[in-house]
Amino acid sequence: MNGNYAFADSNRNLYPPGDPDNPGDPSKPMPNLDLPLYAPLPAGQTQTLLPDDYLVSVEVPTDPVDGRPMYQVTREEDVNIFDGDAYLPQENFPPSPEQAGDTPAGAEPQPDPGAPPSQGNGIVAECAGANHTVKVTDQAFVDGGGSTFEGQDRPLCDTKLVQVRGGQTSAPNFNLFTQVPLPTHFWGLTINDLGLSARQAEHRLR
Repeated sequence: MNGNYAFADSNRNLYPPGDPDNPGDPSKPMPNLDLPLYAPLPAGQTQTLLPDDYLVSVEVPTDPVDGRPMYQVTREEDVNIFDGDAYLPQENFPPSPEQAGDTPAGAEPQPDPGAPPSQGNGIVAECAGANHTVKVTDQAFVDGGGSTFEGQDRPLCDTKLVQVRGGQTSAPNFNLFTQVPLPTHFWGLTINDLGLSARQAEHRLR
């Protein structure tokens, strides 16, 4: 269906040096079985993906202006649902002081979902990136109970462990976000030095 892609071939070598199926290093005298594992294959050559465990990574592009990554991979400490604007029904506008103080409560912290977290039926690819120590710095998140993973070493989700099996499908999801600038209200005075009104001309004549 739309959104799912099947990868049956690889343009990387899937056989370690010494394996009979290793295509050989073209830079060395042939025949040899010395092409490094995951090295690019010669142009036009591919190998069939076999049922195995694969690490699938997402490549985040860099901003051409400042050279920083354009997206960040969502981590356990990246939760921002504990603060923000509170809304009241329209019929209560303008609210009384009692109503203004009665704002909805923040979200409740969720229990440890385990690894991998449940996403319904199907195969869920586990996070398999480099470990990082979870440390919540968002005060609203801390006040809301913090992360159940606080202080633990957790793998980043920029890489997923995909288990390829015959007749099965797997869709590793990568959750990314961008830093959003703080909302700002600008005000000021716009002056048009080239504009001339009739009132200004009248004052000049006097």
